[in-house]
Amino acid sequence: MADEMDNSIEFFRGADTALVTFSQGCFINQIRELAERFSEDVQILRVPEKNCGYLLARVPVRYIKIRPPMQMSQERRNRPGRIFATGTLMLPMAKARGFTLHLVKGIGCCQAGTQGAGTFSLRPVFLDAGPAILSPYFLWNRMTGIREEGKMEETKLKTVCFTGKRPKELFGYERGCYTELVDRLTQECIRLAGQGYGTFITGGAQGSDQLAFWAVDKAKRQGCKVCSTVFRPFENQENKWAKDGLFGQKEYWLMCRRADSVITCGGRLGPLEGMGAVVRCMNSRNHAMVDAADLVFGICRGDPWNGGCTGGTVECLKYAKVKGRKIFLLDPFTLEVRYIG
Repeated sequence: MADEMDNSIEFFRGADTALVTFSQGCFINQIRELAERFSEDVQILRVPEKNCGYLLARVPVRYIKIRPPMQMSQERRNRPGRIFATGTLMLPMAKARGFTLHLVKGIGCCQAGTQGAGTFSLRPVFLDAGPAILSPYFLWNRMTGIREEGKMEETKLKTVCFTGKRPKELFGYERGCYTELVDRLTQECIRLAGQGYGTFITGGAQGSDQLAFWAVDKAKRQGCKVCSTVFRPFENQENKWAKDGLFGQKEYWLMCRRADSVITCGGRLGPLEGMGAVVRCMNSRNHAMVDAADLVFGICRGDPWNGGCTGGTVECLKYAKVKGRKIFLLDPFTLEVRYIG
């Protein structure tokens, strides 16, 4: 169960929806109530009973409002019939509550973490203006320019997630063996960005996950305007890895720093929990990535539906097929790409 009360809210420039993760009961109950009342808008992806105490959900960006704490006199605080909250984050219980539209210059996304009961500390990313309010109906999008009130142009950026094999089923831990594969992945990332894919999700694990992340990072350094995010299956995912070298802890920490956002899908595994718990968390993470994606990009050899590919990768691809996601398969040895569905 979640015992550190971690909470997070993640969304990208131009996105219509945000992913929220809550371990506190008050926010879990609020999201559940929203899902019941506005089922078309709010989707619960993981329930805390089956996700180590964490609720993972997708909510519209317009439901999220960020503002400084209210300043009021003690006399006003004591007035009956009014409730004043000290938190700086509000998830409205309805779509419209007469929020004022404000220009938010340069805010692409925000990360939140608890500092106490009910109080959030928010860190805006890409902030180059003074204090401002993030309206539920307005978002500054650097990729499309300023959206003026009354002249909003909705730009829906599609999402792709990656799944694939570990080093032992690829080329081991020799860095030079992966140059052609990373270059090929970079080409595919640039191509997909040109087709409207603006968010690239990777799982953070050794092997294909990290190779895909660095391919996205390379595409960004070449001028590709996309966002990268890492879905971790649980905290301290890298604890048993080597500290140095390819796919080591240092590279993992660097990856997390370079990512636009990092989402932890589960809590911290206990020392007595075995591989069964690890596999469950891995599969839960894979399902969360697929649920958030429009296209799933598999890095594996052979046909995953005829025994040519095994393990968590094929489980993820089968889940993607059930969910009706588009699927690309890249053979890491021949570098050939196949489109499925």
